[in-house]
Amino acid sequence: MSLPEILSVMEIREFTSDYAANNLLLDREEFSDTFITLCRDLAVSSYNEIPPMSMATFSNFPSKSTLLWGTLYHMFNGKSALYARNDFAFSDGGVQVPVMEKYQFYASLAQTAQAQFQTSASRMKAYFNMESGWGGVKSDNASLPVF
Repeated sequence: MSLPEILSVMEIREFTSDYAANNLLLDREEFSDTFITLCRDLAVSSYNEIPPMSMATFSNFPSKSTLLWGTLYHMFNGKSALYARNDFAFSDGGVQVPVMEKYQFYASLAQTAQAQFQTSASRMKAYFNMESGWGGVKSDNASLPVF
Protein backbone atom coordinates (compact mmCIF):
# COMPACT_ATOMS: atom_id res chain seq x y z
CA MET A 1 0.00 0.00 0.00
CA SER A 2 1.49 3.33 -1.04
CA LEU A 3 1.02 6.55 0.86
CA PRO A 4 -1.06 9.29 -0.75
CA GLU A 5 0.99 12.08 -2.29
CA ILE A 6 1.04 15.32 -0.33
CA LEU A 7 1.27 17.23 -3.63
CA SER A 8 0.63 15.47 -6.91
CA VAL A 9 1.92 16.37 -10.35
CA MET A 10 -1.69 16.99 -11.42
CA GLU A 11 -2.23 19.46 -8.56
CA ILE A 12 0.89 21.36 -9.59
CA ARG A 13 -0.27 21.33 -13.20
CA GLU A 14 -3.70 22.60 -12.08
CA PHE A 15 -2.14 25.41 -10.03
CA THR A 16 -0.07 26.60 -13.00
CA SER A 17 -2.90 25.94 -15.52
CA ASP A 18 -0.33 24.06 -17.58
CA TYR A 19 -2.59 22.30 -20.09
CA ALA A 20 -2.33 22.11 -23.86
CA ALA A 21 -5.64 23.98 -24.23
CA ASN A 22 -4.22 26.92 -22.21
CA ASN A 23 -0.84 27.01 -23.97
CA LEU A 24 -1.92 28.39 -27.33
CA LEU A 25 1.61 28.96 -28.64
CA LEU A 26 2.90 25.56 -27.52
CA ASP A 27 -0.15 23.37 -28.16
CA ARG A 28 1.08 21.07 -25.35
CA GLU A 29 1.94 21.17 -21.67
CA GLU A 30 5.04 23.22 -20.99
CA PHE A 31 6.26 21.13 -18.05
CA SER A 32 6.59 17.35 -18.38
CA ASP A 33 5.55 15.10 -15.51
CA THR A 34 9.19 14.03 -15.15
CA PHE A 35 10.36 17.64 -14.89
CA ILE A 36 7.67 18.48 -12.29
CA THR A 37 8.61 15.40 -10.24
CA LEU A 38 12.30 16.37 -10.35
CA CYS A 39 11.49 19.92 -9.23
CA ARG A 40 9.29 18.60 -6.42
CA ASP A 41 12.18 16.41 -5.23
CA LEU A 42 14.55 19.39 -5.42
CA ALA A 43 12.11 21.39 -3.28
CA VAL A 44 12.27 18.74 -0.55
CA SER A 45 16.07 18.79 -0.74
CA SER A 46 16.13 22.61 -0.60
CA TYR A 47 13.89 22.53 2.48
CA ASN A 48 16.25 20.12 4.23
CA GLU A 49 19.23 22.41 3.56
CA ILE A 50 17.66 25.38 5.34
CA PRO A 51 19.02 25.58 8.92
CA PRO A 52 18.39 23.80 11.13
CA MET A 53 19.12 20.89 8.82
CA SER A 54 16.36 18.31 8.59
CA MET A 55 15.62 14.97 7.01
CA ALA A 56 12.12 15.53 5.63
CA THR A 57 11.05 13.29 2.79
CA PHE A 58 8.34 13.62 0.22
CA SER A 59 6.10 11.29 2.23
CA ASN A 60 6.43 13.25 5.51
CA PHE A 61 6.82 16.80 4.19
CA PRO A 62 5.18 19.14 6.72
CA SER A 63 3.39 21.59 4.39
CA LYS A 64 1.68 21.25 1.04
CA SER A 65 1.88 24.98 0.27
CA THR A 66 5.58 25.21 1.10
CA LEU A 67 6.26 22.21 -1.12
CA LEU A 68 4.24 23.86 -3.90
CA TRP A 69 6.23 27.12 -3.70
CA GLY A 70 9.53 25.22 -3.64
CA THR A 71 8.48 23.15 -6.63
CA LEU A 72 7.40 26.24 -8.58
CA TYR A 73 10.70 27.95 -7.78
CA HIS A 74 12.66 25.06 -9.29
CA MET A 75 10.30 24.76 -12.27
CA PHE A 76 10.52 28.42 -13.24
CA ASN A 77 14.23 28.62 -12.49
CA GLY A 78 14.87 25.64 -14.75
CA LYS A 79 12.82 27.10 -17.57
CA SER A 80 14.49 30.51 -17.19
CA ALA A 81 17.86 28.79 -17.76
CA LEU A 82 16.50 27.27 -20.98
CA TYR A 83 15.16 30.60 -22.19
CA ALA A 84 18.36 32.45 -21.25
CA ARG A 85 20.35 30.00 -23.38
CA ASN A 86 18.02 30.48 -26.34
CA ASP A 87 17.33 34.22 -26.06
CA PHE A 88 18.38 36.10 -29.16
CA ALA A 89 17.05 38.65 -31.61
CA PHE A 90 17.51 39.00 -35.31
CA SER A 91 16.98 41.89 -37.66
CA ASP A 92 15.28 41.73 -41.03
CA GLY A 93 14.88 44.87 -43.05
CA GLY A 94 15.57 47.04 -40.01
CA VAL A 95 12.94 45.29 -37.89
CA GLN A 96 14.23 43.73 -34.63
CA VAL A 97 12.53 40.42 -33.89
CA PRO A 98 13.16 38.82 -30.48
CA VAL A 99 13.08 35.03 -30.26
CA MET A 100 12.23 33.23 -27.00
CA GLU A 101 12.22 36.41 -24.94
CA LYS A 102 10.69 34.70 -21.90
CA TYR A 103 13.81 34.67 -19.71
CA GLN A 104 12.90 37.76 -17.65
CA PHE A 105 9.34 36.56 -17.03
CA TYR A 106 10.42 33.14 -15.82
CA ALA A 107 13.28 34.55 -13.74
CA SER A 108 10.79 36.89 -12.07
CA LEU A 109 8.34 34.04 -11.42
CA ALA A 110 11.19 31.95 -9.97
CA GLN A 111 12.24 34.81 -7.70
CA THR A 112 8.68 35.28 -6.41
CA ALA A 113 8.22 31.56 -5.74
CA GLN A 114 11.63 31.34 -4.07
CA ALA A 115 10.78 34.20 -1.70
CA GLN A 116 7.48 32.53 -0.76
CA PHE A 117 9.24 29.20 -0.25
CA GLN A 118 12.09 30.66 1.82
CA THR A 119 9.73 32.63 4.07
CA SER A 120 7.40 29.71 4.65
CA ALA A 121 10.16 27.13 5.16
CA SER A 122 12.13 29.38 7.52
CA ARG A 123 9.06 30.06 9.66
CA MET A 124 8.24 26.36 9.85
CA LYS A 125 11.83 25.47 10.74
CA ALA A 126 11.90 28.11 13.50
CA TYR A 127 8.60 26.82 14.88
CA PHE A 128 9.71 23.17 14.82
CA ASN A 129 13.03 24.12 16.41
CA MET A 130 11.30 25.96 19.27
CA GLU A 131 8.82 23.12 19.75
CA SER A 132 11.60 20.56 20.03
CA GLY A 133 13.23 22.61 22.80
CA TRP A 134 10.04 23.15 24.82
CA GLY A 135 10.47 21.70 28.32
CA GLY A 136 14.08 20.89 27.58
CA VAL A 137 15.88 24.15 28.24
CA LYS A 138 18.43 23.52 30.99
CA SER A 139 20.22 25.94 33.24
CA ASP A 140 23.56 25.54 35.02
CA ASN A 141 21.72 26.70 38.13
CA ALA A 142 19.21 23.84 38.06
CA SER A 143 21.29 21.70 40.46
CA LEU A 144 21.55 24.43 43.14
CA PRO A 145 19.35 24.06 46.20
CA VAL A 146 16.21 26.16 46.37
CA PHE A 147 15.79 28.22 49.60
